[in-house]
Amino acid sequence: MIRITLYLALLLFAIAGLAWMADHPGAVTIQFEGLQLYTSFAALTMAIALMILFASLLVYLWIWLRTDAPLLGRNRIYKRQRQGFEYLNQSMLALAAGDTSRARRLITNAETLLPPQPMVQLIAAEAATRDGDHTAAAEHYRALEKDDKARFLGLRGLIGEARRTGRSAEALRLAREALGENKKSLWALETIFRLEIAACDWLAAALTLNSAQKLGLFDEKTTRSHRAALLYAQSIEEQMAGNEEAAKKSLTLALKDRPGFVAASDRLARIESVVGKMARAEKILAAAYGHNPHSEILASLLRLNPTISDIAWRDKLAKFIGIQKDHSVSLLALAEAELACDHVKVTRRLLEALLQAAPTRSAWRLMAHLQDAEGGDSQNARDKSNSAPVDASWECDSCGQNLVSWHVICPSCDGFDCISWGDHTLNHVRASRASVESYIPITLLNEIATPNAPPVE
Repeated sequence: MIRITLYLALLLFAIAGLAWMADHPGAVTIQFEGLQLYTSFAALTMAIALMILFASLLVYLWIWLRTDAPLLGRNRIYKRQRQGFEYLNQSMLALAAGDTSRARRLITNAETLLPPQPMVQLIAAEAATRDGDHTAAAEHYRALEKDDKARFLGLRGLIGEARRTGRSAEALRLAREALGENKKSLWALETIFRLEIAACDWLAAALTLNSAQKLGLFDEKTTRSHRAALLYAQSIEEQMAGNEEAAKKSLTLALKDRPGFVAASDRLARIESVVGKMARAEKILAAAYGHNPHSEILASLLRLNPTISDIAWRDKLAKFIGIQKDHSVSLLALAEAELACDHVKVTRRLLEALLQAAPTRSAWRLMAHLQDAEGGDSQNARDKSNSAPVDASWECDSCGQNLVSWHVICPSCDGFDCISWGDHTLNHVRASRASVESYIPITLLNEIATPNAPPVE
């Protein structure tokens, strides 16, 4: 309302001025180089006004040509970029909806309209990967690698492509380049660590593990566990090369990091027994059993004494289990030894205690054997053994596969140091293990969105 009032006031003022000039035209004479021009003041004023208006129109035309002209204007670039960003946003929505063909078409349009930038290449690579066109995806990642600001992302994508096609050496080289770009990248460190393990380069993996711990990739417990596993794997190679002393040293260090490490204890005890150091071998197994009462340690002890009598085995076992005499593994082993010696009453007492703590299939089956030895009815015990919880076993934390023995690398999923003893008998909750995805997810955007989804082998 105020503006309309002002406009009307200005219009009235202009009309009044024109009317006044019409009533008072005046006279103007201009002389220049012998030229004389006679006119009125009103006409001269109108001419000047028209000249000013014409000059303004010329200036406006020039500005329009520089900005809004369809072919030459600066706004043409802005409009192209606005359209490009619109295509970019639509391509993201198409990816989210799973329409990869449309996403690729839209991002191609965006790439045409927008200046080179990482986001366009990243989404184009994502769309190509989801569409199964890995060649195009690799091209886009290479374009990212050439961009100083996006080199790390480009390397990360190329690493994924190299691993997908089985080029582990190339992936390791690129991962080390990526770490050079960002020395604090946990992802790069973890990738290097997993690739070094895949290459069985245990020494390099141990050095990377130390760096990873310093940056907080692994906690202290996981670091010690991984280091022990690496030392165990190294000891196997050293022993195969005939370097028994180096193998013993590696296994000793592994047991220092991971007391009660079943596989390391068994291997070290075997090495000592081969050279006739039976007492030393049994001491190693006893120390491990004190930390980790495990049936395989008892099996290792029995392998060291293959010709031992039932009575002697019972006596050795009773001394060997030491402070772990009330553990379910100890109770079961002692009950089996006592039954082999026909000590029925002692066996029953041990089994009753065992069935209260860990009513597993093995415990009920041994009870059935005991009842047969006593001449009683063992059918009830056999029925219960069929429905009782299964005994503890080796199980991969990554893929859930049950295994006969412990391995450095899971033979089912290639996971590193992810096999643990599933103690179903006592319903122990397995401690969660801080691990890192070893395989890059399907696409780079997925991986960036969930950068440390529990690191898996």
